Amino acid sequence: MIKTILNKCHVSLTDVSELSRVSRVSLEKYILLYESDHKEFINNKGIVVFFDYLETEKNISKASVLYCLIRLFSGLGTYEDRLINSSLERMNKEQKRQMIEGINQNINGGACCVEDESDNNEESISKEKALRIWKTYYGDYSLVCDFAGRIMNKDDYGKPQAGIDLSEEDAKSLSQEVEGRYYCGWNLHHMMPKEKGGSNSETNLIPTNIKTNEMASNKTSYVIDDHLYEVRRTRGKKVPYYGIYDKESGEFLIGFTPLK
Repeated sequence: MIKTILNKCHVSLTDVSELSRVSRVSLEKYILLYESDHKEFINNKGIVVFFDYLETEKNISKASVLYCLIRLFSGLGTYEDRLINSSLERMNKEQKRQMIEGINQNINGGACCVEDESDNNEESISKEKALRIWKTYYGDYSLVCDFAGRIMNKDDYGKPQAGIDLSEEDAKSLSQEVEGRYYCGWNLHHMMPKEKGGSNSETNLIPTNIKTNEMASNKTSYVIDDHLYEVRRTRGKKVPYYGIYDKESGEFLIGFTPLK
């Protein structure tokens, strides 16, 4: 029931995990306990209140779910809650829309998705181009993991709310912790960020889960799921080529392999 309600609101367990700082494995366990009427064994009271809210609230939406999570797990007290509610009452529709977009950006790491827009005289990032780059890296596979281990479904290019249900067997084959619903939207990530001189050239673009892209943002060194990654120039003098490495082990992960 809990997962069904979240799915209807287009909120994934990963979203809940990132805002509540409760691991997906623990969330799965808490859901089982809650739905089997054993919520007294859940040691996180905020999660119990959150599940109660999902089951009892009638007019529920994505915005209200995210707002509930932020209230419960950001340390806000009664006074701050009153201030927030007062501000919401004074907001017009456009201001509320902007606030919800801000919440979505916070939940996804704070960066915006790559859009299909022209950049000066550079080629725009079209779906056709994206699928061509997908084929370069993943051939005819339709369900894969990006370099950070996050799920991507070929048909869900540019879909920020896309999700897919994985069986226990599929989850295991894709090195995921448990069966269930996973976020699988993807777009193209600039290995060398545009802010640091990177281009829209296919030599600088790789397919990544949208949330991976947003967490990497415009950095050349970043942490995703407790792993440290680094962008390195692998070859080329006039035209640079890049690759992404596991910074701690030095392992090459994706991009253009260095020339020997």
